[in-house]
Amino acid sequence: MDLPEPVSAAVVAPAQRPEPVSAPAQPAYAARFDAVGLTYSSRGKSTDALNGFSLDVRSGERVAVVGPSGCGKSSLLALTAALVAPTTGDVVVDEAVALMPQRDLLVPWRSALRNAALALEAQGVPKSEAARRAAPLFERFGLESFENSRTWELSGGMRQRVAFLRTVLTGRPLLALDEPFGALDSITRAQMQEWLLGALADDPRTLLLVTHDVEEALTLADRVVIVTPRPGRVAAEILVHRPRRTSRTDWVTSLEFAGLKAEALEALA
Repeated sequence: MDLPEPVSAAVVAPAQRPEPVSAPAQPAYAARFDAVGLTYSSRGKSTDALNGFSLDVRSGERVAVVGPSGCGKSSLLALTAALVAPTTGDVVVDEAVALMPQRDLLVPWRSALRNAALALEAQGVPKSEAARRAAPLFERFGLESFENSRTWELSGGMRQRVAFLRTVLTGRPLLALDEPFGALDSITRAQMQEWLLGALADDPRTLLLVTHDVEEALTLADRVVIVTPRPGRVAAEILVHRPRRTSRTDWVTSLEFAGLKAEALEALA
């Protein structure tokens, strides 16, 4: 009986496997809030600051959170900086946080330079070295020749610049700013907003800003998040595309800005 010729493995074509499809790159997140609730309890009374609050902040993004007083904006930053823990939901922060509170909290018995250097001293840097590293930044922050000034010799805008410089000197990539210009007059506030944009252009960071000022949010942020009255949750999000090299004056008087402001105010109503 004749047997069939053996089949050579060389003539058997291997099964064609499809090329693996690479998954789209996922954005890097600085902070994520998933269905977060936060309840404060005091003297037998409970207050819900946040309820079902969800927000993703991408690395390098500038996000402004706007809402009425008492809606949980400052609580959001406290959660970001791990000063409090959520009652419900999850908070994941993947970038180190530097928190700048509403008040500048400058120490009156220290000079402007020594106040700024506190950020480094808190990390264990010797006083002389901390001052040496802080000094070159005074010119960039518009504070040249005021290094040795005491706090009462500084204007409100200068005090805020020192406080912001102290925050930046922490070296942390996520800046959490709590109404940083709320105590300033309208003219100084506008100047500080433009200055802050320049500072972030020179030294890019992720920004999470809370404010009650819609114009400030639309001036400083890439994305504006509208929060409901307490307990706070996200009511709307507005993307902001401010043309490059547009002055603040031209921006806030533009038709695009007016449309975005109307949208934000409607969401707040």
